[in-house]
Amino acid sequence: MKSININNMIKLYTILLLNRGNVHGYDIIKHLEHNLENNISASQVYPFLNELKRKKLIKINKEGERDKKSYSLTPTGKKFISDTLKKWDELLEIAFVNKITKCYHCSCELYNNKYKKLINKKELPFCCDHCADSYMDMVKNKKIYTCDICSFSYKTKELKDKCQNWCKNYKSCNLEIIKYATNK
Repeated sequence: MKSININNMIKLYTILLLNRGNVHGYDIIKHLEHNLENNISASQVYPFLNELKRKKLIKINKEGERDKKSYSLTPTGKKFISDTLKKWDELLEIAFVNKITKCYHCSCELYNNKYKKLINKKELPFCCDHCADSYMDMVKNKKIYTCDICSFSYKTKELKDKCQNWCKNYKSCNLEIIKYATNK
């Protein structure tokens, strides 16, 4: 089978929608318009769907009285999408890696997090009110100690002091070096 070139966002997004399950062509266009914030014409979607059909990567299902068409992946199509997404993995990781942070309390990964709280004059990311409140309680009750400069948290005052000295001496905080130095 000759490969299909996934060389633009419309094609990539279309195969991602097909990967979710049975979908109508009209719904694909509406999803594309909403997520790409652009007008999408049928001529940008249906020729690609026809190419996928010719290559036996999707099948067409007819539903209802009007035989409304929906599209679903064949087993070969599922393999094709899996292989294609592997090729895009590195690009997608590069695109999203800077938008991923960790909750300062529970360490869950957060994509494009908008929830932050000001603690020790630093905006820290949290996944929810509960984590932010719990973290604040721990700081207030001295169950954890935070560096006044970088806001990194430690279980002992001694480790917090080491971090603060590091931050003062080097005018910056390299958390990886601090983690390494304090975990010895």
